[in-house]
Amino acid sequence: MTPAQTLPTTGPTRTRPVRAIAVAVLGGAVVNAGIFLAFRAAGGTFENTRTPQPVSVPAVLLLTVVPMLIGLTATALVARRWPGLVTVGQVAGPALALLTIAVPAASGFDTLSLTALALMHVVVAVAVFLGLTALKR
Repeated sequence: MTPAQTLPTTGPTRTRPVRAIAVAVLGGAVVNAGIFLAFRAAGGTFENTRTPQPVSVPAVLLLTVVPMLIGLTATALVARRWPGLVTVGQVAGPALALLTIAVPAASGFDTLSLTALALMHVVVAVAVFLGLTALKR
């Protein structure tokens, strides 16, 4: 094989999944941090009755970025062999994000904080769906 016939190691086929994942994860993190700060300014305490420490911006970012990064990356890698997984992920990913609203709901947060945390879960659901949609293209 001559150098002109070799397959490129970078390009649209390799950068597109990385870009889709990065945009989804960073977008979700920025929006969730904004929600936290807005609801904190509005009087949300983000303290619950189950743990001695309140929720903070680093915790919001960690709990937004890590699950999304793991789920989207795993889906992108496995979808190379099984492309139908992206469609499954478009249903399962947002469903998991929405089902886990039950965790803060059961933790004894004040109403304003619970509303913010539930909204953050909805943001993750939307970001996962849009990120996987971008992977399909």
